[in-house]
Amino acid sequence: MSTRSASLLLASGMENTGKPYICLNGKVILKDEEIGRGLNMAVVDGNVKEVIITQRADTYAEAPESLVKFLTKIAPGDVLMVVTSDDAARMLSKDVKEILNRDFNSRLIYDLAYRSTWVFIGQKGVKSSVQIEKLNLIHGQWGEKIDLHGCLSLPMDFNTSTVEQQRDSSNNCNIQEHCGNSKFPVAIQSGGDKAVPTVCVDGKQVLGPVTLGDFQPASRGLNCLVFDPSKMKIVKVGHFDTYNSAIDDSLASSFLEVIEDGQIVIIVIYDEASRKLTAKTKNLLSSLGSSKIEDFNFRDNWLFIGQKGIKGFSPFEQLGFRQGSGWGAKLDFRKCVPLKIEGKEAVSSLSINRKRIEFCKQYNTYSDLCSEENVNKSLKALPLDDTSLSSNLAYTLPILVVPGVDLEPLQKCLSSLIAVPGLKPGNVLVVLDGNFAEPNDLIGLYGFTIEYIKPKTVYSVFLHDAITRALQLFKDKEYLIVLEERLEVTPDFLRYFSQAMHILNRDSSVFTISAWNPNGFTGTSGDETLLYRTEDFPGFGWIVRRTLWTDRFQTNQKTCCNNPSWRGWNLGEIAGGESIIPDVSRVRRISRDGGYYEEKAFMTQYLAHRINSSAGPQSEPTEVYKLEGSEYEQEVGRLVSHSIPITPDSFTACLNGGTLALTLPKYTSQIYAVFYEQDSVDDHKLLRLICTCFGLFVFEDVPLHNMHKGIVRFTFERNHFILVGSKTIYFNSHPANTEVLSNMGNASNTR
Repeated sequence: MSTRSASLLLASGMENTGKPYICLNGKVILKDEEIGRGLNMAVVDGNVKEVIITQRADTYAEAPESLVKFLTKIAPGDVLMVVTSDDAARMLSKDVKEILNRDFNSRLIYDLAYRSTWVFIGQKGVKSSVQIEKLNLIHGQWGEKIDLHGCLSLPMDFNTSTVEQQRDSSNNCNIQEHCGNSKFPVAIQSGGDKAVPTVCVDGKQVLGPVTLGDFQPASRGLNCLVFDPSKMKIVKVGHFDTYNSAIDDSLASSFLEVIEDGQIVIIVIYDEASRKLTAKTKNLLSSLGSSKIEDFNFRDNWLFIGQKGIKGFSPFEQLGFRQGSGWGAKLDFRKCVPLKIEGKEAVSSLSINRKRIEFCKQYNTYSDLCSEENVNKSLKALPLDDTSLSSNLAYTLPILVVPGVDLEPLQKCLSSLIAVPGLKPGNVLVVLDGNFAEPNDLIGLYGFTIEYIKPKTVYSVFLHDAITRALQLFKDKEYLIVLEERLEVTPDFLRYFSQAMHILNRDSSVFTISAWNPNGFTGTSGDETLLYRTEDFPGFGWIVRRTLWTDRFQTNQKTCCNNPSWRGWNLGEIAGGESIIPDVSRVRRISRDGGYYEEKAFMTQYLAHRINSSAGPQSEPTEVYKLEGSEYEQEVGRLVSHSIPITPDSFTACLNGGTLALTLPKYTSQIYAVFYEQDSVDDHKLLRLICTCFGLFVFEDVPLHNMHKGIVRFTFERNHFILVGSKTIYFNSHPANTEVLSNMGNASNTR
């Protein structure tokens, strides 16, 4: 079979300011006026002679059916070229992803995420062995730029295209494994009776006992090599005598600080390198992925490969301990290193592990903390995984932990906190009702601060006293994060607050931002990007404003807040404000096992079948700007007016003791509304029945949760639902010819 070829140049990832482009045989084939947010596509015939059609789909704002039709109509053998702009993932449908994977052989389309950069070439109906596709996930605010250039050969089942530059891998640093195009070989030998280290990178010897081309010999202290994956070469070298010189330690810090995002650092030591190594330099090494630098001591041997921007800790690190009065054990490293290193949870530093092991010997009731699997895991704080948030207020806030009497739930809470990227241990305050050895030792494992206050028999009173004391201790802080008893936080806990904090500064009607959704059950939540305004106070994990607490909550404590917060504080005279809550909770309540305790019936129902965030540390809400005052009212009105009304007959069986007869297309992100009849603004009898049908929380005489001016919002099978009563201010925004569910359980007059 003959092959055809064409020269190509594709680029994407200019954030939301520049425009992507596609060049074919020296000609730009996407005009400026045709390019925009979402997917920018060109279809070229199989002979690469002409452009058949260009198309754009704004898959950030909508999921058009026309996109499915467009892709389906492309003829077999024709070539699809795609570059993204701004964001293309938010509304990209499952059907489109399946077509791109099945018909065009895209292997990365299911990984496309918010603000990712993606460039793709595929030939319809051809299963290619060469992958002409590149995806950069969001880093900071946007995915990094992608440039693909080279020669495209057709048909694509012939592996002769050179769109991505191939490199010579004939010299593989004597590593048996073939590294391919997504990895590069690294071989390091270091240590053992002061032996001079040797380093080979991508087939080239770059460090040894003598000068190697442009590379100087290894010297005492830290020997640092910076490898740039985009250029596939060493771009920077530094040698720092951190045994003898504080100046060299400062120079090493400066060297590490200016490493660029994505660049890989390779470090070996010669002779001795720990004596003048400061905490600042160690912290910089930790931020690059080192989990062992805190255990690096006099005459130990150490080698490390990390990356700027890594999430978690590098798997490519070895530590050889000093042998008696000699030097560290010999280290031998020979592996293929990925161009993008995937971080892992670090093995704990030994100094902390020794403390932890001794704790577990003395206190044997902590099955999770002291298990054989976990006892060597790190209890050190993780570095912030997104440098764009380094100055965000949420990461500077004090975090108050107010435990109950059980210590194992406290341990789980503290372990979840220390796993939040960017958390500063000095900001965490645990308030105890007495000075006792076991809780002191437990909290000491994490490096958190302890404060003692007088014990109280009622938890809500103890909580109030703890908040007041924390605000006294952190005098310069206007906001305080409160974690109540028996809570675990998700890894994106602080990131969630970082995206919503500004609302507290700009909207005085918002009393608090909570990390808990009272209706966050498996079937009634699931959109990690969505937040609501609600008139109730959800409690559990929340931010309190100092002035609000001292001026309004404290003065009304007896009337508003004697009950547990999760029971719903009666805001009384301080009503009028609202809370911001997520659709998917960022905290998890640890339930009790067996026994009798107050509110058992309530909590058993309230905590069953819960869901919490699973998107990882970098998940975030995306439309927080629509939560302020009048903007929120406009947005709710718009949602109601564009909703698909659910017909009353769907509820007939449920309202008569059966189940909800509602069949929806799954995961289509539609907006549905239930319009129901009310006798008055405060008439919620039918609403409570509807909430029960959907599986929302309804318990005896407890007021309904998540109410905002009479409506309730939630997600059901990943679709957005709004329950709208006839006496609410939003009712008149209903679509035309809407059937209203009557108090009798059937349809009232069409409106």
